[in-house]
Amino acid sequence: MTNRHSDASTGLLAGRNILVTRPSHQAETICNLIENEAGAAIRFPVLEISGPQDIEQCQSRLEQLNGYDIAIFVSPNAVSYALQLLPERLPANLKLAVVGDATAASLHKQGYAVEYAPVGTFNSEALLTELTRSSLIGKRIVIFRGNGGRELLGDMLRNHGAQVDYCEVYRRVRPDTQLILPAAESRQRIHLVTVTSGNGVKNLFDLTSELQMPILQNIQFLAGSDHVAAVAQLHGCRLEPIVAKNPGDQAMFSAIRDWAVSEESRR
Repeated sequence: MTNRHSDASTGLLAGRNILVTRPSHQAETICNLIENEAGAAIRFPVLEISGPQDIEQCQSRLEQLNGYDIAIFVSPNAVSYALQLLPERLPANLKLAVVGDATAASLHKQGYAVEYAPVGTFNSEALLTELTRSSLIGKRIVIFRGNGGRELLGDMLRNHGAQVDYCEVYRRVRPDTQLILPAAESRQRIHLVTVTSGNGVKNLFDLTSELQMPILQNIQFLAGSDHVAAVAQLHGCRLEPIVAKNPGDQAMFSAIRDWAVSEESRR
């Protein structure tokens, strides 16, 4: 668990220690935003991202993309790892769908247009609303995701008559480390924990000792979605989690700022 304190003594987040649990390669943007406001970003990745367990199976699926009508990418990692394995560009007739704006940005950066994306709320239900504006009966859909992803979206699509296959193009691995939290009354105590995935929440609690569990459960959590907030509550969080508009860096940081303003008003 490392942190890089800003030298600034003033700033909206001055004196605030914020635990950032994103994977290392995705954490720096929000950490920099926190530090630019004089906050302390405590880096503690609860997930490590690596390539798929079965590369041959993934490549076989990717070689059959001409037979699909829609490809759904659930995260920027899904875009990155799928395109690394792709022997050539995605078929021109394949319509692309995403769950969040960061994923859409990843596809746009690679020169692909996104046909379906949620509006306002970034989750599986919102994407389904966009997809079902036309009939899905008989449509072949492939979902690019990591290992152990939620089945909700696939189940909902099948209920609307689609044929759904998954392609797990990356793995989420729990790091071999342990969370050491300062005491609740310490100056170094954690004031806010940011979490953006259900698996990340589970790993965070798994990496916390039984002795330190009460400290973690009494910290305010900021979740990237209602689902993530619900997982945090299932793990015994005593304060109702704050929920950002979406798990992207800007939305999470906006929620951090709102939290800090609210905390300041209570002093």
